Amino acid sequence: GATAAGTAFVMPAGVTNIGTDLRNDHPVSITYTENKAGLKATSTTLTGWAGAATIGALLRNNKVECGSCHDPHEANNGTFLRVANAGSALCVGCHAK
Repeated sequence: GATAAGTAFVMPAGVTNIGTDLRNDHPVSITYTENKAGLKATSTTLTGWAGAATIGALLRNNKVECGSCHDPHEANNGTFLRVANAGSALCVGCHAK
């Protein structure tokens, strides 16, 4: 079963306690441009991703947001990832490289 990570305002110490400024390591509010940086078509089918069947379903207003990679209700893949990152699966879900 899932375990709560913290309260509504505080994350526990460790990997989940990453602060509020994610610009140095997370692509937040980045426009998804097919073929740029090897990005696949938004119609590409995803396999094993929680809550999304295509890349387009991961985007909000054609932008990569927190919810593109993370689902706060997903506890099976660690750090709320939509898919386990073994073999860089999170990256190659969208990038062809």
